[in-house]
Parts: sequence; C-alpha cells; structure tokens
Amino acid sequence: MSTGYALNLLITVPIAAGLVALALGRRLSLLTKILAVAVTLLALWASISLFQMSGKAGGVVLLSAGDALGKGWADRPLFFVDSLNAFVLLMAGFFSLAMVLYSVGFLKDDQTPAGLYYANFLWVVASVAATILARDLLVLVFFWGLMGIPFYLLVSAGGPKSDAAAKKSLIILGGSDSLLILGVALIHRLTGNLD
Repeated sequence: MSTGYALNLLITVPIAAGLVALALGRRLSLLTKILAVAVTLLALWASISLFQMSGKAGGVVLLSAGDALGKGWADRPLFFVDSLNAFVLLMAGFFSLAMVLYSVGFLKDDQTPAGLYYANFLWVVASVAATILARDLLVLVFFWGLMGIPFYLLVSAGGPKSDAAAKKSLIILGGSDSLLILGVALIHRLTGNLD
C-alpha cells in the first residue's frame, strides 16, 4: 500500500464516512453501523500497513507541505511515520475497532441517534490518526483541537446522566489545548521552527 493511500484511509475516508453517517441518521441505523465498522477496519488495515513500512531507517514522510499545497511551498513534512508513532497508531486502530464493535451492541437507537454517534466516532478516529502522525506542530494543534468537539459529543451521547462527565471532559480538553498551544509557542520561540 502506498503512503498516500494509507493516509487517505486513516484521515480522509473516516471524515467523509462521518458525513455520510450523519446524513443517514436514524433512518438507516444498521447501514450506519456497518459503515462505521467497515471504515474502522480500513483504518486498522492502513495502520498495519504503515507499521510494516515504518522499519525504514529515519522513518517515512507521508505528506509534505509541497505535496499538499503546491510547489511554491517549502517541502516540510506534515505527516511522518516512524517505528514509535506507527506502534501508537496500531494500538489506536485496535482500540478503535474494539470500541466500535462494542458500541454496535451497546448503543440503543431510541436513546442516541446512530448517525450522530458514529459520525462523531469516525471524526475522532481520523483526528487521532492525524494527531499521531503529525510531524508539523501546527498540524498537531489543528487535529488535536478538532478532536475535542466530537469527543465531547460522544461522551454526552450517553443520555442525561452523562452531561456532567461531558462537561468535565470538555474542560479538561480545553485546558490541555491551551497548554499545547502554549508549548508550541514556546518551542517556536526557542527553536524557530515547528518540526
């Protein structure tokens, strides 16, 4: 599998599938569940492929700014895989698959809209993968922040009793976002780059 194809399976496909799951809504909850499981399996397959190719010395650049934005941009790596983040990505893929399989049996359609739940789940899967593979600190901050809202909505999907837990998780994520942005600013100030 090529690195660009694996990156699409990890980030682009779950984001698009989340939009499809949101459009399907409650009307086709079984199809939404099948879509979520299939996309999570594809993301795990891409994680396994990246894990296998991560053994190359120095790692592999998956996408650079020049590839994404055109030749006028610097050729800085945006996404990168080495043996450490490939292992973390692989574990995240296995946990994501376990969570989606558990939620298929656990989620009651009358309590939580399947389309909204699985859309947020797939967006979290994409954001986690992008956060793990980020080589540029701005990309890391962007996808870390992007993960917050769908994660909050996932926690709040448990019904009225989960509202307090969802608010606590949003406060914790907001605080960690602030500290992350402060850390990135300090790194940029000290080193002059965002690698």
